Amino acid sequence: MRKQLLLMLSLLLYAVGMAAQQPDWGYNPNAYPDEHVIYVGLVDDQGSAVQSFNDNTYLGAFIDGECRGLAKVSRYSVSDTQTIYYFALRVKGTNTDNGKAISYRLSVGGNHSFVFNDLKPAANAVTYTNNGTTGKLSALYQLTFIRPGYYSIVQPEVRVKVGAEFNLLDYITFEPANANIPEMNWTMGQGEKENEYASIKGNTFKALKSTGKYGSVSVSPNLWGMKPTGQYTKVSVRVIQPATSIELRDEYKNGITVNLGDTAALNTVLRSGYTTAPADCNEELTWKSSDETAIRPMTSESDLGKFEPVKTGTYTMTLSGENASVDLKVTVIKPVEYITPVGSVKTIKMFVGENLLNILPSGYKVMPEDATDRSVHYEVNQSFSDQGVYEDGDGAYKYTDIFGDLYFNEGDEMIALKPGRVRVVIRSIQNPQMACEYEVIVKRGPTNITFKQDEMTFLMPRKDTDKWDISEDIRNNIIMTPSWPKYEEYESYDIAQSNLDISSLTDAVNLYYDFKKDSLSASIDSIGQGWIDVYYSSERTIATEEGLRNDEYEILNHFHVTILESLKGFKVDGYVDMVSTETRDFVLTPDPVDAEVDPSRVEVTITPDSYVSEEWKSIVEIVPTDETMLNYTIRPHSVGRAIISVKLDGVEVASSNVLIGQRYMQKAGWKWASLYGGGVRWNSPEYELGNVVEEIRSEDALLHNDPEYGYFGDIYSLETGTCYKIKVKEEEPGLLDLRIMYTGAYEDMRTHRQIVPMWNWLGNPYQYDHDINSVFSTEDTYANKFNVGDRIVSKDNGFAEYNGEKWTGTLTTLHAGLGYMYFNAASDTIDMEYLREGSMPQGTPVMNAPQHKQSVWTYNSAPFADNMTIVADLGNDYSAERFTVGAFVGDECRGEGEMIDGKCFITVHADKGETISFKLHDAVSGEMRTINEQMPFAKMAGSLRAPQRLTVGGIVTGITAADIASSGIAVVDGQITVQGMDVADVIVCNASGAVVSTGETTVTGLPSGVYVVKVKTKDGKTVTKKLVK
Repeated sequence: MRKQLLLMLSLLLYAVGMAAQQPDWGYNPNAYPDEHVIYVGLVDDQGSAVQSFNDNTYLGAFIDGECRGLAKVSRYSVSDTQTIYYFALRVKGTNTDNGKAISYRLSVGGNHSFVFNDLKPAANAVTYTNNGTTGKLSALYQLTFIRPGYYSIVQPEVRVKVGAEFNLLDYITFEPANANIPEMNWTMGQGEKENEYASIKGNTFKALKSTGKYGSVSVSPNLWGMKPTGQYTKVSVRVIQPATSIELRDEYKNGITVNLGDTAALNTVLRSGYTTAPADCNEELTWKSSDETAIRPMTSESDLGKFEPVKTGTYTMTLSGENASVDLKVTVIKPVEYITPVGSVKTIKMFVGENLLNILPSGYKVMPEDATDRSVHYEVNQSFSDQGVYEDGDGAYKYTDIFGDLYFNEGDEMIALKPGRVRVVIRSIQNPQMACEYEVIVKRGPTNITFKQDEMTFLMPRKDTDKWDISEDIRNNIIMTPSWPKYEEYESYDIAQSNLDISSLTDAVNLYYDFKKDSLSASIDSIGQGWIDVYYSSERTIATEEGLRNDEYEILNHFHVTILESLKGFKVDGYVDMVSTETRDFVLTPDPVDAEVDPSRVEVTITPDSYVSEEWKSIVEIVPTDETMLNYTIRPHSVGRAIISVKLDGVEVASSNVLIGQRYMQKAGWKWASLYGGGVRWNSPEYELGNVVEEIRSEDALLHNDPEYGYFGDIYSLETGTCYKIKVKEEEPGLLDLRIMYTGAYEDMRTHRQIVPMWNWLGNPYQYDHDINSVFSTEDTYANKFNVGDRIVSKDNGFAEYNGEKWTGTLTTLHAGLGYMYFNAASDTIDMEYLREGSMPQGTPVMNAPQHKQSVWTYNSAPFADNMTIVADLGNDYSAERFTVGAFVGDECRGEGEMIDGKCFITVHADKGETISFKLHDAVSGEMRTINEQMPFAKMAGSLRAPQRLTVGGIVTGITAADIASSGIAVVDGQITVQGMDVADVIVCNASGAVVSTGETTVTGLPSGVYVVKVKTKDGKTVTKKLVK
């Protein structure tokens, strides 16, 4: 038992010793069942055996990177002088490893072990053979091994970027040059493999962090006992962090300006005028000039990397790294060296309101003339001559207020605001140390003399209390720009002392001005005219080509003064005769004619001198047509009388009587007239009527114009409110034009009238148009008891019949200036009472009543003195308003009728004995039909109670029917077709006239019935066709 224990202990100690000496390459002799035995000897590059291995030398065999065999060096003594060193390798494997390559690794023991990888066969390589044997002691399998004796660091300093890797073997060599290279043990600093700057794995160096601007990492190979051939035993590695961005400092982002040759200023900015990112960037950045002839690199050894500005201009310096760059704008200038005054002036003299910078630039020169920036600014300082405190009408002020500011730039306006003294310094902007200065005296005085009025007019006073003194007017008319001059008692001057002279060149005005006291007196002496001269002279500094100099300054201007005779009043037309349908000019003529008129003194009013209803605004108004208040327009609203009053300063100085009458105009033919503005009376009709009237009829008198004997009859005047039938001749001029003077008859208008049975001539007293039911109101308890069937007939505007409640028919309005016929249907007299027009709304005056409205029926009523009125019934089928009736004598249309409340009101113009026929027109379909009945011309026929029965016959086959038949419109299979026309629109209406389709050409969707197709052409015509569906 004890022996066994001792044996086990011995084996354990042996195993521990082996483990401590042999390399740990992961060899496991029991991992594979088979083996390939190889007896290996090491030879040098000459093929000689390598001898003298120590006992801790091992050779390893590897297949697929796995250690399959490990052998310790063995010795075999052939003689006392010969020993064979060999390795008995048992390479483990299986049949699957047959033919695989075998690699070899040598570990040479000692105080410090060296491992040599990848020993190469001296001859042909042997591959794995399962259970095979290669070599023997007398013929060992040879591997080449050349032991290194010395090493050398070939590059002692290396630069590498953060994150980059490199092989340290690239920077070390061994001797001999073909020696096997041992596995290297590289360390940094204090022997560490990794720190914050780098890490080493095997022979690979990886840069982790910048070593700073001047720092580095020292890397040493641990080759114990091996001597270097040179002075370097380590590699110094600088880890470089490139710039990711470069930015100029804020003060340089807009560029820099340096003087020509100022290398210090330029290179100071190039050295420190930027920042880089990241913060640990230690990349060496380089500057480059965009123009090396202007900013050139310095070449002396002590100035390498610096630049010299040698040419003026603006250039770009670019600072670049591997991944970033930035541009710096560099402006090279030639500096200002001095500023010199130009001219003979030491003290500048100017006026309040003037711009000093209009002249000051001529008074200095910035030198040298080729200086890059010759711009200046101006500073205002206190004068050495006084305390810089002044007084004027607005109170005390300081020198700082004279120009309103203390600093000005070129191009500014340096306007003198107040008088006083200052020093103005001209200072270089580029080189503020360079300056020159002037004393500046600012004084009150004009640079321009103008006048509020170039022509002043005054009225000659008429009495002592009138205005004789015009001093203030004269003074206020003079405008001194910018200010009125002030007399300076102790003014110093080189050329001329200041002076202001104001004088009158006319005897009409007495004038005196004292400049010292600034006192002006002026008064009117007599009627006349002349000039007032204003003359100012002083000394002022001016700019010349030779610089500044003082010169005499003069201004002269004058204005004209006229003394007129004063206005006494106005002359006007004392009588104005006009009509209500026109306006009239009204003019005030000053007295005397050339007297000046102040419009504010004039007042013109017009006052009615006749009755004016409270509901009316006025019968007339007068309005000025311009600002002179001398020209007016009279605008009448009614006939009547008025008085124009003209006042001057509230006192009436003139008046005018205005009569507003009526104008009556009638063309050739008959017309029923009634005057309202006044009567027309004559001793001889020819004087008033001329030779244009052929005949005048009244209810009880006649007037006729015989071609040979002239006028004869028993009408001696035309009275207001009376109905007349007037015929005007056809021959030239074919126009009756009467201007009827207002006589007051309108105010005394007759309001009561007795209407006898049968026909009455009805005068019209109104000057405005009124509704017929308003005029003939039945609200009067004692009058206007009209009878059913009573009729009011007009000449050309239809007629109306009383139905028991109101008047109905085609006559709806009683037109001013027209007369009417009244038919009393009863056997008793009617008391008719007109409403006074003043109780009705005020209308608009009209000269001529309108003719009958236009329709499909065209006729001329003028040749006929009388007409026939008919109330007809055409049956329910033809009672709609779309139907109208035309009255004919033969083929000539003589009148028409309209449908009112189902009855047709027809007016016919004809002569006694003529026979009247009728036709019916449908405005919707365009059809024309005959009416079966005819009747002789008479005064009237039918009434509302017993209308004349008319029956409608067939379609007229005349022009209208032919047009319809040949319209070019056809309806085929529900589609409307149009031929021969340029169509603008297609409209379909039903029998009642309502539009049922627009722009459509199909009628298939319409219900059965009668329709009318209307085609509108682009030339404005309308063609129709009846459609039965």
